[in-house]
Amino acid sequence: MTTPNDSLLRLIREAGWTYEALARRVNTDACRRNLGTTYDRTTVAHWVRGSRPRSPVPELLCGLFTQRLGRLITPVELGLADSRPPALKGAAALIAAIPGLDANSGQEPDSGDGAPRTRVPEQRPRPDSEERTVPAWHEQVWRGAERFFVGQTAALGGRHTGPVLLAYLQSAFGPGGGAPFLGAESRAGLVHVARTAVLLAGSYTDACRTQEAQGALTAAEALADHAQDRAVQAIALRQLSENALLQGGTALATGYLNRALEVSRHTSSPVRAYVAAQAARVSAATGERPTALNWLETASRLLPHHADDGDPFAVYSAAALHYQQAAVLHRLGEPREAHAALTASLEARPVQEARAVLLTLLARGWLHHAEGNSEAMSAAADAAAEMNATIASVRAAREIARIRSAQPA
Repeated sequence: MTTPNDSLLRLIREAGWTYEALARRVNTDACRRNLGTTYDRTTVAHWVRGSRPRSPVPELLCGLFTQRLGRLITPVELGLADSRPPALKGAAALIAAIPGLDANSGQEPDSGDGAPRTRVPEQRPRPDSEERTVPAWHEQVWRGAERFFVGQTAALGGRHTGPVLLAYLQSAFGPGGGAPFLGAESRAGLVHVARTAVLLAGSYTDACRTQEAQGALTAAEALADHAQDRAVQAIALRQLSENALLQGGTALATGYLNRALEVSRHTSSPVRAYVAAQAARVSAATGERPTALNWLETASRLLPHHADDGDPFAVYSAAALHYQQAAVLHRLGEPREAHAALTASLEARPVQEARAVLLTLLARGWLHHAEGNSEAMSAAADAAAEMNATIASVRAAREIARIRSAQPA
């Protein structure tokens, strides 16, 4: 028997919508994303009675309510996701909420077309003062693992790295992982799991598994918040904003961005530059040209003020910023400047970062499309397809197909 979703009902009333009005807005928003939905007041009534709609409906609802109410509305606040467990004893539940982890197996579950199921293990309560510590060498091992996974993803893409990340999380920190799981109950362990979940989200995004990517980032943000690591929290929120923007949800992207800006206020300059670049993209998407350019300038100003200490979560490269600049300038209708930014990105990009080079080629293809240059557009798609034969990114494959089928502007 389902439990009525009082949270959703309260938000509908606060927004001043009828069930029919909400259904109509969901259908309209879905249509903008080339999704065919035919929801009506009866469908919304089912949601209010406790039925949980599948992705992308929760994301659509978050965007609609965020825009209507002027504050960030998350799936948790909609009653469409489990709330965060309080206190340190909830660390196990936060980790078990990472999509793909299974309480009884070290293998990635076959989710088919739906989301993987996870079971939250029971936890024996204990005082917060009993927070566990781990030897210093554990932290060194964790940092080394992060560097390896970042390098692996940059070189081979998420398709190859995702299963490894899941197996690692399951064996070292998962509900069935035994004694090693206790290390996650230290602050350093929680931060490491949060960082690894951010990387896992990237692999899900590569595979176009939007719901799992959202879940991994939501879990990462909660874990980082739990561990009081504002840098990782800001990175997760920034990526939630990016994913919302990719799905066409500008209101939700803005909500996550505003939270990221707030959280990143006292973090290092690379993290703030990373968030500022996303602020430029969101501003460009909402037609705020001067604001977008100002944010790009802010990101550029912040970039030189960091030192590379070997921590991949404390570095924001010039190549990455140039790529974001190109996306903003493309959106603002400045193709020449966007091409220059993509060229600068490729020149600054290490050759082993094949995934980023692939995405840059795709961005170049869409620029040629906007310019009506079909020959260059086709050449960019062919070069990207050749690279993707090794990387095997579903996201890239779909973009290549879209470029090839698009008519020059």
